[in-house]
Amino acid sequence: MRNEDRKTTRWEELYRTAAQPSGDTYAVILAGEDAPPDGRRVPAIHRGQRPLQYLRTGGNDFVLRETFEHVSKWFPPENIFFVVTESHLSFFEDVLADVPRTNLFIQPQDDGSAFAIQYAAMRISMKNPFAPVAFFPSDLNVPNIRSFMESVQSALDFARRQLRLVLLGFQPDANTKRGEVIEPELNASLDSRLGIMHVRRVSANAGQIHASSLIEQGSLVNSPVIVGTAAAFLRSIRDAAPQEYNKLISAGTKIGTRDEEQAVRTAYYSNYEYTDFHRDILPKISEGLAVLPVPVSLTAGARRNLPSLLAPPAMIAAPRFAVAGTGWQ
Repeated sequence: MRNEDRKTTRWEELYRTAAQPSGDTYAVILAGEDAPPDGRRVPAIHRGQRPLQYLRTGGNDFVLRETFEHVSKWFPPENIFFVVTESHLSFFEDVLADVPRTNLFIQPQDDGSAFAIQYAAMRISMKNPFAPVAFFPSDLNVPNIRSFMESVQSALDFARRQLRLVLLGFQPDANTKRGEVIEPELNASLDSRLGIMHVRRVSANAGQIHASSLIEQGSLVNSPVIVGTAAAFLRSIRDAAPQEYNKLISAGTKIGTRDEEQAVRTAYYSNYEYTDFHRDILPKISEGLAVLPVPVSLTAGARRNLPSLLAPPAMIAAPRFAVAGTGWQ
């Protein structure tokens, strides 16, 4: 059998495995943001200041631990990963002391959520680029967490079958004032059973919004979670920010080897952009996204971080992601 034939067979096997209802799903908690509670990016000279995710909540647990507890009720612990930042070593070694080191993706510095998502997607692609992944913020705080997580599971099931990235959108209520606005194609259903629709546009950093107009237009308010396959996340970054994508993808052949740490460090240090998924990626790929309305209202007191770090889309064709037998191009 020729090498190309063997490669195609491997892709087909991976795809069939991921498409099975019993196939693995993964969760990634993005905990590498290098910012204090006021939300500003911390200058390098001030790094080491305790970021939001490592502060204690009113319940006296760490913000990151509360998110971990929510996620761990829906994903097996061995399939939950964290993107953390090297300068936070003393923090995450304390807060995540019970998490195996293999479940920590340690980035050398915080270059924004796009780089963090790309690095995590590259790592998960080593297991299966077609396996569904849900990316969570470190400070998950949404209304009706059980109902929300049930919607995440539905989105994972859809991503397993459709290979699209899925946003989860809240129904706006009379108190909705700010947030990222999702404009769905109301007459373009992708899954009538789940109510998943095509997205026409996502307005990142929309600023002041008017609840009445959102409700009238059938618009939704974006959540901080996005779901899709690892390969679809990689393609979305490649399409929206090719220069930044190419810097980190250059380390692709070293993932899983003893040279990974140095290759990833070189890629991060060669990057001079802070690339945010919401601001820099999402608006460029809106038309390729799907959205699942979450059956709860966005109630007051539960929008501390809506949204916080999220996502993009795209249909993928396996042969296009083919660097050294991984899921990358």
